[in-house]
Amino acid sequence: MKILASLSVILALSAPAAQATVVGFDDLIGGGTVADGYGGINWGGDWSYFDAPQNPYNPSSPNTRIYTTGNASSGSFSFASDVVFGGAYISGFGFEVIFELFLNGSSVAVINSIFPSNVATLVGSGYSGLIDEVRVSTAASEGYFVLDDVTYSVSPVPVPAALPLMLLALGGLGLAARRRKG
Repeated sequence: MKILASLSVILALSAPAAQATVVGFDDLIGGGTVADGYGGINWGGDWSYFDAPQNPYNPSSPNTRIYTTGNASSGSFSFASDVVFGGAYISGFGFEVIFELFLNGSSVAVINSIFPSNVATLVGSGYSGLIDEVRVSTAASEGYFVLDDVTYSVSPVPVPAALPLMLLALGGLGLAARRRKG
């Protein structure tokens, strides 16, 4: 039993942890279209940014935030690899905004009934599975909302050194079992 506990500790310590990435847009100055690849995200021309004060479109962190290009009622962004979407801050007018999470073209989670106000509010995804695209839409004909501090984590990839550690631990288990029999 002690060996199994030791093995669990070794494997837990050797497993990489996911690092959260927060895309805050604060280095974007003025206004314009968010470039593909910014913050590790493909924006697809759907998102623009601005840094001038404008209530109720208040950022979570100073000063820049994004909105759907042309105030469209929907926009999407995607990732080059599968990620865990943590959420984003939203502010704007008080109508429903829906976040839909996708993996390989299939919807895997929907976050709805978010009614933005002039206070930037965190909309956590509540979904811990992998996704590769986020679609944001409103029930209104025009998208009067802004996003800030988009957060995601890249799924951890096993470290190559973990395999030899695991084999060493399994070998130790085999030796211990052999000693008990003999």
